[in-house]
Amino acid sequence: MLPQKYVKWLATQSETILSSVAVRIERNGIHYLPTTADPKSSVQFIDKVIGQALSRNLDVVHPDMYDEIRHVVDEVMGTDVSSWHEINLSETMSTIVDRASTRVLFGLTLCRNGLYLRILRFYIIFMGASTLLIGQLPPWFLRPLVGVLLMIPTAIFKKLMASYIQPSVEERIQNVGENLPDENCSPMACDFVTQSVQCVKKFRLSIMGDVSTYLTEQFLFLAFAAIATTGVAATNIFLDIFSANPHLHLYETLRLEATSVFQSENDWTSPASMKKMTITDSAIRESLRMNTLQSRGLLKQVMPKAGISLPDGTHVPQGTWLGVPVQAVHMDDNHYLAPREYDPLRFARLKEAEGMESKDDLSVRTSLDCAQPSDNPGRFFAARLLKLLIAYIIMHYDVKPLARRLQNYSLGDASIPSFTTKIRVRRRNNVEH
Repeated sequence: MLPQKYVKWLATQSETILSSVAVRIERNGIHYLPTTADPKSSVQFIDKVIGQALSRNLDVVHPDMYDEIRHVVDEVMGTDVSSWHEINLSETMSTIVDRASTRVLFGLTLCRNGLYLRILRFYIIFMGASTLLIGQLPPWFLRPLVGVLLMIPTAIFKKLMASYIQPSVEERIQNVGENLPDENCSPMACDFVTQSVQCVKKFRLSIMGDVSTYLTEQFLFLAFAAIATTGVAATNIFLDIFSANPHLHLYETLRLEATSVFQSENDWTSPASMKKMTITDSAIRESLRMNTLQSRGLLKQVMPKAGISLPDGTHVPQGTWLGVPVQAVHMDDNHYLAPREYDPLRFARLKEAEGMESKDDLSVRTSLDCAQPSDNPGRFFAARLLKLLIAYIIMHYDVKPLARRLQNYSLGDASIPSFTTKIRVRRRNNVEH
């Protein structure tokens, strides 16, 4: 593991010198997953297509994202204003993120399809188990055995997922034809799948085999990566909020901010509202700092046969993995005051004092982007979903505080929030919007 001062150097090395793809293949057990996509092609697809198709048109799909969050939260958390009831936090967050993400990625029909959503949930579970367990197994000889056992159910659910998504992809390919996207596209034309098809044509990506099969393969991986990580982040954030020290008055503070920002239905559907959520943004960042998804980030493998030299002259042989100890950086008192304390207003104060913009905070971004050394476009999608979700729940529900926060489970360098935490909730009365 390298010190933080090497982050920029590490992130800017070419793939032929320090390869992140080589690490991903080994770390995530790619050879044991039911996938035909070339990892290098997937990286190119994510960097170019997702950056264009998802991030560029995020404002266009914002109303749909809010609409689905509202529907699914009301459904799973209830609308009874007269009594308290208990829900499982992790399961609730998974359901909400599954549906809201599917609405944005694949449209209204699939996000309300109960059978598809059950298949999606099993697909995410088995894909997650495969990448975590196989990638973290120290005895290498066990990998083929465990890999085969997990590949069978994963392949089944992947095939079922593809049966829902591929027809939609084929339809979009036919509709797009030779036309490039309009700069002021309509919501229908800015549909994520349509935009992805257009970006593939625009960038002339080299695709082996059938285009619809290739795109479906990429969308399946994207659905797993985006939904799984956002669901984990949402669970961690709400665990921190609900168990925060009472003297912080965090729930009340977040509610005051949400109430001031979302004063009408138009505010909920306006992307401009996101820029006003300074305290919510700070709470999200602090939770990500406290609960890194992986303790090591920016992992890359030395590729040249002769090895390489670090900036300080240290020689590193071929095959060595280099990275940054993300968790250690986040808990370093040289960077943060009282780093082991949960301080949800930490980044709001920093922003006010230093004029810090979101995109400039490299240390916190590392926790989200450790799997993608590039400027991960998926983080903008996740950040918007999380802000809307936090605001909607806090404005519309009372939640009884947790006496304590259960510690996350550790599996290798992965951190997984509690699956068993239950919370008591009640719908608020007389909330107009």
